[in-house]
Amino acid sequence: MQQRIEIQTVFGKLIAEQSGDPHYPGIHICLERNDGERQLVLVESTPGTPCESTHTLRALVWKNNFEEYSDVFTFYKWPEKGAEHV
Repeated sequence: MQQRIEIQTVFGKLIAEQSGDPHYPGIHICLERNDGERQLVLVESTPGTPCESTHTLRALVWKNNFEEYSDVFTFYKWPEKGAEHV
C-alpha cells in the first residue's frame, strides 16, 4: 500500500508519496495548486550496477515545470570512506 502525506501551505498542497520503482526506493514531493500539479523533488536510493558498484542516495530537483529534472544532489555514496550502509 502506497502512503500519501498532504500538507496545506500558502503556496498550495505539498504531497509526498512513495516512488513506484522498487529498484529505486524513494519519495516524490510535488506541489498541487489550482493550475495543476508540479513535481518538486524526488529523493531516492540508487542501486549499484555491474559497471558502477556505488550505491547513492540522491535528490532530483525540478526548478521549472518540465518533465526532466534540472539538478541532482548526491547525499551519500556507498561504499565510500566514512559512509555507512544501512
